[in-house]
Amino acid sequence: MKLTTKYIGEKNGQIIYEYSIQNNQGLKFSCTNFGCIITKLIVPDREGRLENIVLGFDTVEEYEDNPHFIGAVIGQHAGRVAKGKILIDGKVIQLPCNEGGNQLHGGRNGFDKSIWNTTIMESKDEIVLQFEYTSVNGDNGFPGAVAAKVKYIFNNADELIVEYRGTCDQKTVLNMTNHSYFNLSGNLRRDISQHILKINSSHFLSLNDELLPTGSLEDVEGTVFDFRSERVIADGIHSANEQVIIAGQGYDHPFKLLKSSEYDVVLKDDKSGRQLSIITNNPYIVLYTGQKLGDGYLFGDIESKNYLGLCLETQLPPYSIEYDDLRESTLEKGDEYYKYTKYIFTTN
Repeated sequence: MKLTTKYIGEKNGQIIYEYSIQNNQGLKFSCTNFGCIITKLIVPDREGRLENIVLGFDTVEEYEDNPHFIGAVIGQHAGRVAKGKILIDGKVIQLPCNEGGNQLHGGRNGFDKSIWNTTIMESKDEIVLQFEYTSVNGDNGFPGAVAAKVKYIFNNADELIVEYRGTCDQKTVLNMTNHSYFNLSGNLRRDISQHILKINSSHFLSLNDELLPTGSLEDVEGTVFDFRSERVIADGIHSANEQVIIAGQGYDHPFKLLKSSEYDVVLKDDKSGRQLSIITNNPYIVLYTGQKLGDGYLFGDIESKNYLGLCLETQLPPYSIEYDDLRESTLEKGDEYYKYTKYIFTTN
């Protein structure tokens, strides 16, 4: 295992570093202390060719300016908070909205725009980067001071394990995830439309035209939302399914995980042979197929376009004060939030 640290910029007088870890097989993981952004994930194809499988920019400024949360840790609340309203002990608290009349991914300056303190722990078969950040009471409208921790554990088993922890000094909400865009073709050679996906889920949350959950868990049976067996992404994004159309000709939906198989999610690219398998203790995963990435900026020397990457956001469900089962992210004072997601990289 090998770790390198590189200065890449400053923000508000604080230094921003990129940390790169290479394991004994040559796989490489890079991230920054700015937003805990994953900047690169370099893994082999079936021929052993090492290439990047996530979207990433070259500069801190590009990450600051981009509205798509590329590679970042999301918080204080991942997903959409309907009308920007949360319910704490019977009191409705209004959060500032940053997507129309709703709050998205923690607000305009959430965890993704924060600089985290870093601790490095090294051993023979893994290197751990622990990031810590305290969000003060009232930050982005959320009550309480939240002490958040994110651990990136990269090891010689070709795994990346992400652990999220948090405590608060008063009752609040907390729901964290990572917003990396995956593209297993390698160095963005192709878009993700021909990727093959399997999700261990029999139900998804339907959305309205604001992309807010309707409160209805829909059966995937007989629809393009049925990923219980392997399905090509193009089946859905090119379909006339009403929910796909609402999301902008793609997926942006929470799937409720069944927890009844070895992996919660498996993503494949047959041409490269790369496979990504995911295990999590989160109850949901949001599949977003990048249909709104648009153009006008670069990932290295590759111009952005729709469907260039897809997100697999393991998390609690989006928040709505209208539905009891969409308030799972409520965190009591003194309780610890703990979630993890394991990404396993193989070839087939």
